[in-house]
Amino acid sequence: MSEHRYCLRGEVDLASALEVRADLQAALAHDGAHLLIDCSRLTFIDSTGVAVLLEANRDLEADGRHMLIVNVPEGPRRVFEVLGLTDLLRYDREPTGSTMGYSTPLTSLSDEHRRRAAEARQSALFERAQGNERAVRRHEVIADAYERAARLLDGDGLAAGVLSTRVHQTS
Repeated sequence: MSEHRYCLRGEVDLASALEVRADLQAALAHDGAHLLIDCSRLTFIDSTGVAVLLEANRDLEADGRHMLIVNVPEGPRRVFEVLGLTDLLRYDREPTGSTMGYSTPLTSLSDEHRRRAAEARQSALFERAQGNERAVRRHEVIADAYERAARLLDGDGLAAGVLSTRVHQTS
């Protein structure tokens, strides 16, 4: 099977999400091609950008294709790691029935994301009690991102909609 290469550049956030979504939809139109996303020029990605990538991954998986993200710089890589999404965007999955190729059923992954969101909310409460508002905002952004990822894994297309990008304020 062939592969189509797409390069993410600069910041992928609320401001650029529509353009990236349109570009990825055009890339998905290459019948039968896997999608290779090169992030060597990516400087920043927020949960809106991640949601766009998850949409593309979902559409590819539904068509029996895969997405591979490569050359991810440290900052953006941390976003994928924090959200627990590094395993979702790899080529080395084998189809295993209802799990769409994931070693864990998607419902379990969404449950794990909801658990992590609850932990982040608890951390925000702790930080609020300590008077650390910057940390509160950071934990709230993380919780929101986990909840959005869980809804996407559950197939909620609306979850990929507009997201307030408080990440810029906390980074």
